[in-house]
Amino acid sequence: MITVETVIAATPIFVRDIFVDFSKLHAWHTSGWIKSIRSLTPGKTSGGELVVGDKMRSEIAGMSFNQTVLENTPTTFRWVGPWYGVLTGTHIFTFLPHPTLADHTILTQSEAFTGLLSYWMESPDSMGGKKTLIAFEGVNGDLKRYAEKEWTGISEQR
Repeated sequence: MITVETVIAATPIFVRDIFVDFSKLHAWHTSGWIKSIRSLTPGKTSGGELVVGDKMRSEIAGMSFNQTVLENTPTTFRWVGPWYGVLTGTHIFTFLPHPTLADHTILTQSEAFTGLLSYWMESPDSMGGKKTLIAFEGVNGDLKRYAEKEWTGISEQR
């Protein structure tokens, strides 16, 4: 499993709301690994509206994936998606309150792989694993920078 954990100076619900607003992905995700995430469920455009069993489509690292939502709660967004029958990834984002820092989030992004090519992706020491780890760090870093900037603006208005 590949896992990256990032502390963000904003509340978990604030950070999660940014993440699940798929239409604004390009406003915060500037490192470019994820090109798009969209709902395939009619009438649902935001990830926040999706429920277990709903379908999504993502363009990630030059590849297209169809995914199925496995969990969508205030603390967890999880999906599973196969890639041409040789690799399946279960991708998880968690948004948890920091245990000692008020109004801070521990954002954890992880993915577990199964299938024929899982050995190439599963280990952070493999070529695929290293690339995935770097990409996850980029996504988490992008979300951290954007959320903290937005949260600071809101906090200053209070």
